[in-house]
Amino acid sequence: MENRFRLPFKIREHSDERGFSFYLDAGLKNFHIVSIKPGCIRGNHSHSYNEVAIVLGGKEAALIEIQVEGEWNSFVADQDFYPVFFPASLKHKIQNIGKREFFLVCFQY
Repeated sequence: MENRFRLPFKIREHSDERGFSFYLDAGLKNFHIVSIKPGCIRGNHSHSYNEVAIVLGGKEAALIEIQVEGEWNSFVADQDFYPVFFPASLKHKIQNIGKREFFLVCFQY
């Protein structure tokens, strides 16, 4: 491919048994896209910043959990485009309880 069509930033990718993830190193704050295969969990962590995760294709398959004051609050995505706000320092995770892979678009807010 000609140099003028090459991306002006790097893409870092990773794959494991849960699915794939890739991060764009393009000046955006923690922008990444990940997949979650059936039965797998992403997260169970917290950040020093607010995070937005947009669940794509996870209707009735994405179990979203946020820990507030030591107690887990859980809900299931009820549509295929499902944005979620994770406040800074709150532990959170998303589990695939369905039968098909779905995706997350995540970024720092």
